[in-house]
Amino acid sequence: MLIRACLFSTALFSLAVLASGCASNDERADGSSEEATEEISPRIADALQDGEEPRALVTQARATIEPLGNSGLSGTVTFAPSDLGVQVTYMLDGLTEGVYGFHVHENGSCANGEDGTVGGAAGGHFNPDSTEHGAPNLPARQRHLGDLGNIHALSDGRILGSFNESIASLDGPKSIIGRALIIHANEDDFTTQPTGNAGPRIGCGVITGVEA
Repeated sequence: MLIRACLFSTALFSLAVLASGCASNDERADGSSEEATEEISPRIADALQDGEEPRALVTQARATIEPLGNSGLSGTVTFAPSDLGVQVTYMLDGLTEGVYGFHVHENGSCANGEDGTVGGAAGGHFNPDSTEHGAPNLPARQRHLGDLGNIHALSDGRILGSFNESIASLDGPKSIIGRALIIHANEDDFTTQPTGNAGPRIGCGVITGVEA
């Protein structure tokens, strides 16, 4: 009798496990059927509609900054989605203490321009809305999308900080991915058109998407 009871209990346990496995195959965690068609995220749908390759797995972006000329500048700038837009975090080194212009430019190249301008292949500031140059705290229609303002080098040459950029994006028509991030030799005055009088280009890195 004891052996028969044990065999019966074992059979019930096996059936329970089998039933559980079937349920997990037929239903998702949210209770929907496995056979249900998965929804396309708005981000992917927009990309497909525009004929672009979807970047659904991109969770952040990064630019590795290399020196232009003999500036000695190097480091990394990362971009991550935040509740306020895109959080920009920079860790750079190699400059003297001071203030330096910091912009996203329209082309994804750090090469010299056709006229020989150092870093000139990056083109002008990224400006999809055809607006005037301005400070980064201005509304979207009163500044370039690429106007990220200034960064400050400490006395030991380090440039460390983080801020939120309100109008740039990591996808869609205002995506900064594939464009060049430029550091300039002088402070951006936020007034002079169209460059802010930020001076020569002394550092550059192409912004590249990082997949999950």
